[in-house]
Amino acid sequence: MMNFKPFYLILPGLLALTGCSQTPTLPAEPIAGVTIDKLAADEFVLTISRNEPPMAFENRRLRLQSEQLCPTGYSYVLRQAHKHGQLAVHHAECAAGANCSHELRWHIRCGHVPREPFRFFGRT
Repeated sequence: MMNFKPFYLILPGLLALTGCSQTPTLPAEPIAGVTIDKLAADEFVLTISRNEPPMAFENRRLRLQSEQLCPTGYSYVLRQAHKHGQLAVHHAECAAGANCSHELRWHIRCGHVPREPFRFFGRT
């Protein structure tokens, strides 16, 4: 009986030598609700609609989409909340019937940017 264990250990190296590489391309389908506009070879504008007051510019779906588009890392050019009219300030306004919908936009640039370490309480 032949032992295949050494073969499995060198298989990743063989694949790297054959020219198999991961090139950043647009995913076949964007993450649900995320709109992608390609500005340049390494720049994208990601947009998502939200129906709550803009409390922060973070969004999990935008982050996941950014990581798919830029596997080696990305930096923010601009992050903004956009609405024609006045943005809501508190959740109570939404409960009272105000229109709290807005778009969250990220303009990102792909590059060799290390990911920020995870922190429970954000930046300190």
